[in-house]
Amino acid sequence: MSVSHKIHYIYQRLAVIMPLLFSPAAFASSDGPAIIDRWVAESEAFSFFELSYQGLSYDEATDVTSVSGLKAVFTSELMSPGPDGEDALGVSYAFEAPTLRYTGLTENSSRYLAELIVAEEVSFSLSVDDGSGELPAGETRGSYIGMVVRGAEWAKQPDIVNDPKKPISKYYPIFAALADVNFGSLAIAGAQSAQQLDEDTLLISEYGPMVVGEVKASNLSSVSVDGVTIRTAARPESDQTDAEQFDLTITRLESDGYNIGTLLRQFDPELPASQRNTPFKPLLDRFAILGSKLRGREDMTVTLDEVSYTDIGIRPSGQPLLALADELYLKASEEGSEPEDETIVRAVASLYSMFRLGAFEMNGIKLDDIEAEDQTKISAELESFRIADLWSGGLGELSAKGLNVERFGDVVRTDVFQIKDVGFPSFDALLDAERAYEENDIRAIIATLPTLGLIEFLGVDINVVGGTRLKMDVNRLEMADFINRIPTKVTSTLENLQIAVAGLEEDARQIFERMGYEQINVSYSLSLLWNEAREVLSLISRNALEDGGTLDADLEIGGIPRSVFENPETAQNVLAFLTFNAASIVFDDDSLLDRAVAAAAEQQGKAPEQLKQEVVGALPFLLGALNNPDFVAEVGNVVAKLLDEGGTLKATAKPGAPVSIMQVIAGGATAPGALIDLLEIEVTAE
Repeated sequence: MSVSHKIHYIYQRLAVIMPLLFSPAAFASSDGPAIIDRWVAESEAFSFFELSYQGLSYDEATDVTSVSGLKAVFTSELMSPGPDGEDALGVSYAFEAPTLRYTGLTENSSRYLAELIVAEEVSFSLSVDDGSGELPAGETRGSYIGMVVRGAEWAKQPDIVNDPKKPISKYYPIFAALADVNFGSLAIAGAQSAQQLDEDTLLISEYGPMVVGEVKASNLSSVSVDGVTIRTAARPESDQTDAEQFDLTITRLESDGYNIGTLLRQFDPELPASQRNTPFKPLLDRFAILGSKLRGREDMTVTLDEVSYTDIGIRPSGQPLLALADELYLKASEEGSEPEDETIVRAVASLYSMFRLGAFEMNGIKLDDIEAEDQTKISAELESFRIADLWSGGLGELSAKGLNVERFGDVVRTDVFQIKDVGFPSFDALLDAERAYEENDIRAIIATLPTLGLIEFLGVDINVVGGTRLKMDVNRLEMADFINRIPTKVTSTLENLQIAVAGLEEDARQIFERMGYEQINVSYSLSLLWNEAREVLSLISRNALEDGGTLDADLEIGGIPRSVFENPETAQNVLAFLTFNAASIVFDDDSLLDRAVAAAAEQQGKAPEQLKQEVVGALPFLLGALNNPDFVAEVGNVVAKLLDEGGTLKATAKPGAPVSIMQVIAGGATAPGALIDLLEIEVTAE
């Protein structure tokens, strides 16, 4: 059992133990010992349940009914057995109460009521065993101390119709009745449990005072627990002397709107289809873990200021799960058949689709550790971690803020990392994935892909001992306006990526050092934008090197209809209709040309002016294939001016009317010089 599951352990036990305490199949008293005896007699009708007590009394003066030595045992086979009874997973749950007292217990036609219920101690045990020896028999034991319930009322148990076609779902009315519990308040002085993890190790949990506010239909308005300790320890009968692996302490647990009853009622097998996959109902308003500290190895500690869950929702599954359980049980017990993999996957998917997480947050996370071998200190801090709007359809947000990690003198810092607006593929699409890839079904393959709105890093600073230093203000990828899970708007942004030249690979380091850079600072943005009305795809690129220059590039392609995204398998059909609309390149020099020329000249043992002349002189030979002497001369003049004076180079291609891409490709292969006039290419220097 994980630590997070263990933290919820007391709540889970409450969901079980309280209805049992209040059920007619357990005990309560409305008219004294006769009623208790009636409940015991009625329990004999259930093969999975045994109920007994040692003593029963009633004090008329105080209107108190007392039960002593109460013991209730529930046994069940959670996994369907085969025809011969094999493969059954046995589960046993028992609780005992040395003394239980009811004050003012009454009944009406449908309910039992009590002014006060007091139990000095309620102990419980849970064991699981498959009987084969292949699975270790796990056991959990624990107890609640000083339980006081005020203003309680609970439903009488319904009669169960023994329908052989409903071996499991026929018991749902029992759980529906168990979920029909109301009380004004509940207080528990303390609780503890011990879970067997393996042959040598126990998981020990201890809880301080618990207070539960008003409860209606098993929906808890509020719960608080002061002081929780969870630790591992060696079993008394074990030879192992030190089994401690971790020790977790928690200052306080708080919960509001913990709706256990709502949870149980979502599994009603009789719900009509119209009431399934409806809007989510509140399951948990808030659950918070305050002031926790985890000690692992001797020198490792983790502290958290707060961990919280908020706005957890639930709804009925689209598939009646208890009806499915009936079907699978009958097939297993009567036919010995196991469910198909797809059936199991769909059942799990249906169960998963029932829940929605509004937000999960961790704040004030700190880790300190010392590696035993070299006594190296490792420390990490995280201001906050957050998951929001998680359900079967997607994820609204995953973010981490204020990360600071130090190890071996290396430091990694990140102000913000976040992912937003993730759309999950449907389970039907995932089930069809294998076939889709085998048959190269493009539409089905795309259906298996998630969608992503944003992924972003802000304020990254990495400093590695030895010289590597990287800083970055922004690294962002945004996607929007999806058609058939394909984004029609994509933007990638990088702002102020700073890298120490000394930390680069040898070849790159030498190039930048020759140009006089000790640090490079790069920024860029790249956007792909589709305009549906114009059927135009635009590529917009902006690039900058600090103390170097900027390079901007734009390209516009026409003839791209919506059908390309709706039916990607037909995209090749539109190739003949694509058009070249416009393009431009603008380079604004800010010392990069001088740096590059000087570095190249030094490497070749030449003067910079000589190298410039050689570059300009080589252009007629390099561009001779264009067979356009006037254009080549124009380019030569532009390059010469740029090398001598710096400034801005601008190249544009903007024909008066869009030109077929097929024509451009053909011209480039046969007569590249003709493209200059066809596309109206111009090159200038400013």
